Amino acid sequence: MIKMVVSSFYNTLINKEEAIDMSTMLEIDRIRNEKVLFTISTNGLYKEILDYNKDFPFVDYIISLNGSYIYDVLKDKCIYKQKIAKIDVKKI
Repeated sequence: MIKMVVSSFYNTLINKEEAIDMSTMLEIDRIRNEKVLFTISTNGLYKEILDYNKDFPFVDYIISLNGSYIYDVLKDKCIYKQKIAKIDVKKI
């Protein structure tokens, strides 16, 4: 069985100062050491998350743009891409 924790990014993982609390980073590190994957879900671009991941690599996957993209951080590649069609945007 694969274990995974999924967290929202803005206003959940990062605080008002746009930083991740040290206690949170230590907890993420602890669960990853127990072979639990850590995934961030965001409606933003995955590249924004990668900036936070440089100093303290803690993310395994990023689900971005409301599920349109899934990015494998360790393999440095997009593993799922489903753009929203213009016609669907117009319907919305």
